[in-house]
Amino acid sequence: MIDEIDSTDSTLRLLLWKTLKNYSSAELLNLICDSDYVVRTAAAKQLHFRPESEVFDRVLKLCSSDIEFEREISAFILGQLGTPKKPYREQSISPLLSLMQDASVDVRAAAAAAFGHLFYKDMPVVVEEALFDRVNDNDATVRCNVALALGSATNIDQAEKILLQLLSDLDEEVREYAALSLDILLDR
Repeated sequence: MIDEIDSTDSTLRLLLWKTLKNYSSAELLNLICDSDYVVRTAAAKQLHFRPESEVFDRVLKLCSSDIEFEREISAFILGQLGTPKKPYREQSISPLLSLMQDASVDVRAAAAAAFGHLFYKDMPVVVEEALFDRVNDNDATVRCNVALALGSATNIDQAEKILLQLLSDLDEEVREYAALSLDILLDR
């Protein structure tokens, strides 16, 4: 789980965010492996704005960690590293493709979301195909993130077909994301 935001502790999160701004990248990299999801997520969000090669290299190593939440946080970071320019976009494709096949639902969902962030325009065919392959994932969160990412697909005809299919999904949230993405896709 990347972060289940609870508004009751928003002040605590704000204080954590402000404090972590002053941490070095090396210190933040140590925190992304913290057992507390709030700490590791806050550290990861700070790292999004630090596109240093040592950050990218460390995150790549986490993609093959034996620890599920480390693989998940690696996908989360790769999806937005170097915001807004995202200089590691192309180098992130291969590790994220592997994470799309992960046994963990949370890792697959984070990888699908990462693709949506990285390729909000000019989505490569290999990324689209990986998303198309997950349209029938057994987890609704993965299907939601796939649906959302497909709003940026380059193969509009195939993406439209899949999003129309997802409009009949058993999960209400999947249907909502599919409708939103379909609107985005067709308005381009």
